[in-house]
Amino acid sequence: MLKKSILVLFSVILLLLLSACGMKQKAPVFKGVETVKIIKLTPDNLDLLLYVRLENLNHKDLKVRNFDLKILDGQESPIGKIDVRPWIQLPANRITTVGIPVQLRTRDCVRLINSSFPKVTVYLQGSCQVVVWGISKRIDFHSQYTPVS
Repeated sequence: MLKKSILVLFSVILLLLLSACGMKQKAPVFKGVETVKIIKLTPDNLDLLLYVRLENLNHKDLKVRNFDLKILDGQESPIGKIDVRPWIQLPANRITTVGIPVQLRTRDCVRLINSSFPKVTVYLQGSCQVVVWGISKRIDFHSQYTPVS
C-alpha cells in the first residue's frame, strides 16, 4: 500500500513538473520575411506564398497550431487573411523558414500602398497554440512589420 501511494505521489509531482516546464516556453520570434512569391493576382485578391523566418528560443522543439491570424493596415483595419497549415514544427534553438499562404484584398493593398508610400506598415494580429511535450499554451500577439526597401 505504501509503495502504491509513493508511486501515485511521484506521478503527480512528475506531472506538475512537466506542466510547469511546458508553460514557461517562449513564443516563436518573427525574424522577418525571406521572400514573397506571387501565386495569383486578380482584381479582387492577391494570393501570395510568404516565406517567413521564425526563431524558436526554447531548448525543446515546438509545435505551433490553431492559428487565428489577421493582416491589418496602418489604421488596423483588416486587409487580408492567412491560411496556415494545421501545425508548424519549429526545431529547438534554431531559425526556421516557413511558407505561409496569404490572401490579400487587391483594392485594400493598393489603397494601403498609395496612402503610405514609401513606408508601408502592416500589422499581424492573432493567436496560436504552442505545444511542448503534449502541454499547450495559447499565445496572443500583435506585431508591426515595415518592409525594408
